[in-house]
Amino acid sequence: MILKLDMLKAYDRANWQSLVAVLYHLGFSHCWIKWVFSCISSGRFSVLINGSPSRIFASSWGIRQGNPLSPFLFILLAKELSRAISNATSSGLWSGIRVDGFPSPQSHCLFVDDTLLFGVASLREARVIKKIISDYAAFSRQKVNNQKSKVFFVNVSPLVRDKLVRFWSFQVGNFLCM
Repeated sequence: MILKLDMLKAYDRANWQSLVAVLYHLGFSHCWIKWVFSCISSGRFSVLINGSPSRIFASSWGIRQGNPLSPFLFILLAKELSRAISNATSSGLWSGIRVDGFPSPQSHCLFVDDTLLFGVASLREARVIKKIISDYAAFSRQKVNNQKSKVFFVNVSPLVRDKLVRFWSFQVGNFLCM
């Protein structure tokens, strides 16, 4: 089973405080973290309402898409998801899939705000994966967009496939058009 997760407004929803916690956990200095936090939290905006600019207001949520730092910071935040997945695989809760040429099973690939998760097509493993996604969502304020996320199956019986489609409530993907 392969899950292609689409995060809902990924940059807009990212939790700054969680990012700061990750930066501390990774060993960045307090001064450097303060500079980064200043860069991502100091945005000021004004919008046009009926052709007239509104009062200026400060940004209060999320990493701004378009900020050159955003992809790097988002990757650091997603490192928490990767860490949780790695812990689950090393403890035997998540099997991942075997791929020729790789010495160990593969469980995930993260590409900035795109996420691919690989696992055995079983309800037990699906529950573990869903719990990790849920914990990460609570930590980071990320939210999976069920309408745009997909699940792919390889050599899975129709009975198991139907159970997992209901469990995930994602569209079933076709390998020809991911």
